[in-house]
Amino acid sequence: MGYLRLAGVGVLVVTSLLTSQGLAAQQKLPVIQGKQVVATVNREPITLDDFNRELVGLQQGADQNKPVPEKDRLDLLARLVNTRLLIQEARRMGLDELPEVKNMIDVFSRIALREDLMRRYTKDLRVEDSVQRGRQRVANVVGLLRARR
Repeated sequence: MGYLRLAGVGVLVVTSLLTSQGLAAQQKLPVIQGKQVVATVNREPITLDDFNRELVGLQQGADQNKPVPEKDRLDLLARLVNTRLLIQEARRMGLDELPEVKNMIDVFSRIALREDLMRRYTKDLRVEDSVQRGRQRVANVVGLLRARR
């Protein structure tokens, strides 16, 4: 029950920092360990970087030139606070020490890393170029096979 109260307080404190131009557009945010903080949950900060990274994910698929409505930013902040509360409670219960949970985290980490690497290395590739190179390779193999006959 105390956790829910903390979540509400964290969101209320930060809502005053939201403006129609974006998070902390005109206000100076507190700095903890060199990072601007939009909220804290049981002394664990949620940084402006954390918020902006999630905001980018929220904007994907939407018109990126159009600003995210304040309600959506508030909902995002509430979700970040609730996520931190859930993680903290899971740690308190010792779920992070269970072998099956450690294994799932390890598997997820590997998948996420692989996807991130693929995204980084393929971001500049165009599908048309890859298809054209593939067709050329097939034509080369067909030419080699015909030459052997």
